[in-house]
Amino acid sequence: MKLVLFDLDGTLADTFKDLFWALNQALEEHGYKHADAAAIRDRVSLGARAMACAALPAASNKLDSVQQRFLTLYEQNLATRTTLFEGMDQVLTSLDDADIAYGVVTNKPARFSEPLLDQLRVRSRLCCLVSGDTTARAKPHPDPLMFAARLCAVPATQCVYIGDAHNDVIAAHAACMRAVVATYGYLSADDDPRSWNADALVCEPSQLSAWLLHPREPARQDEKYSAGPSSDPSGNASDDSD
Repeated sequence: MKLVLFDLDGTLADTFKDLFWALNQALEEHGYKHADAAAIRDRVSLGARAMACAALPAASNKLDSVQQRFLTLYEQNLATRTTLFEGMDQVLTSLDDADIAYGVVTNKPARFSEPLLDQLRVRSRLCCLVSGDTTARAKPHPDPLMFAARLCAVPATQCVYIGDAHNDVIAAHAACMRAVVATYGYLSADDDPRSWNADALVCEPSQLSAWLLHPREPARQDEKYSAGPSSDPSGNASDDSD
């Protein structure tokens, strides 16, 4: 393994609190009540429109307006409450020490991903950053992952992709990469990562670091899954939209 690729929201960084704040501000400005945190957190991996849809009454005709304002507010507050997940900086440092390159592949558009990673002081450490609008097709299509491998001049078969959604596993395997699921991320109550056929499931970054430095063959499904500690969806510790 020569290249580690990370999803951004719910895997590398805990972005939910800034997303949730921006969405609630947009709702309030349009005369709606604040959203349910758990319902929004479940939709972060589906993007901003899915989050806005979940927050609005079914009969609302203000979806486009709320979404636009939500994204404007979010762009102005990308890293006010966002941090790397606890232990993630140590993961990156361990990869640096082992001389293993790493990058980010996200469906988040570049207008958000680039300044966010700059503000988190991570972007300069990356071998590559592939955003949702870098390639013509985003995840679950394998194009972004294959493009990242080419940028770093590493064969796809020597890469691993880490994400917190089923589409991340689909994209990784379609690109001939190994796939690791970060179960500490933004999985919903209905998700069953044991059924996603990933190469490993980790419930906290410290487990991720150990696996990346000493990757193993996939364990039995009942052995490799543990539902790690989740962030408080009320906004005291949470997620973003990929």
